[in-house]
Amino acid sequence: MFEWGMGNEGKCGMRECGMGNEMTRNFKCRSDRHSLRTSARIPHSPFALPHFRFGISLLEVLISMFILAVGLLSIASLLPVGGYQVQKAMIDDRKSTVGQNAFHEFRTRGMANAENWVGMPAMPVGQTFPKPVSVAIDPLVFTSPLVGGQVSRQFPRPTSTSAAAAPRMPRIGLKFVSHQNPLMAHQIAQQIFMARDDTVYEKHPTDPDASAVSKWELDDNERPVRRQFEGNFSWLATLTPAYFDITPRGPWVWPTEYHLSIVIFFKRNLNSLVNDDGVAVERQVAVSPNAVHLAGFGLGGGELFVRGTQADTAVRPGTWVMLCGYYGNRPDGLPVFRWYRVVSAGEYEANTNQRPITLAGPDWIGVTNQTDPSQWLCKPTHVAIFEGAVGVFEKTVHLEGPSVWAN
Repeated sequence: MFEWGMGNEGKCGMRECGMGNEMTRNFKCRSDRHSLRTSARIPHSPFALPHFRFGISLLEVLISMFILAVGLLSIASLLPVGGYQVQKAMIDDRKSTVGQNAFHEFRTRGMANAENWVGMPAMPVGQTFPKPVSVAIDPLVFTSPLVGGQVSRQFPRPTSTSAAAAPRMPRIGLKFVSHQNPLMAHQIAQQIFMARDDTVYEKHPTDPDASAVSKWELDDNERPVRRQFEGNFSWLATLTPAYFDITPRGPWVWPTEYHLSIVIFFKRNLNSLVNDDGVAVERQVAVSPNAVHLAGFGLGGGELFVRGTQADTAVRPGTWVMLCGYYGNRPDGLPVFRWYRVVSAGEYEANTNQRPITLAGPDWIGVTNQTDPSQWLCKPTHVAIFEGAVGVFEKTVHLEGPSVWAN
């Protein structure tokens, strides 16, 4: 008798059982309790094939979900960064266009002619130098019904925390060709000192699938007058002498060359004197006299410490500030103003009420020794911070017509 069974190699075979001529086929396969979990062995190889499985474990699912979550969070974190970089690139592109247009507006409208200025203060009696020499042409604020008035006649605007003796220049307006009102109106100033190429768009009134259309301003008869614009970009101009080759004992020589600085603002606050945190949008903070490192000698910029509260000294890198001081280091000296870009701003030091900042820009006036500020002819005393100042473009110009201070 032959019996079918399993061989050593795991295959069914037939062997003789010795039960006469009667042959029976008994198919029995050897199995034990580990037969379903043991793996088959590759012939002539010490390695075993992997276990045969019908699914994945819960631990593997959790690990996969964790890896997927990390990837999604990484992508989500890039969205705000990408949006910020897009906005920054847009600001850098637009401010150059606004700056070039502002130069043309300045020349075309005769803003370099002092006879077209409005709001110049009278010259103080008994003063050594005829001041003011520097001016800020800012009709947007000068004629504003919200932030204008006597409180804004100085640039930067005095605050409760700024020193009374800090260097400032007058903020002036412009004349308008009109016999009834010689002062340029606020609506006219908006048309000149605000960029009008950021047009406002709205959905098509009748076809929702059509492209967006420009939004127009309407007159009293509901007729379109002009396209509406957002007005995110605006500008003002400052005029400061290009050189200070004078001494208190020498005769006064009126400067012939001036630095024209076109200051570009992005979303300038023209509705309130303070921001949402209650901090003045225009403010001056003192400069620590013992920690000034302005390179000079053609290198430009430098490092310094500003003193004040944590909120007042807060400044964003990439914005522009105005460094102020007195020529001759005397309160009755000639005020000096220069614009600088903020490269970096350090952490606020609460124990000394100071914050380090790094500036990039032109050489400071009167730097005679790089390592000893006590020998400088003009030491910076204050930093003027203007929220929203994103760019400054400068050019050397000559005033047109006779000066309002000339005898």
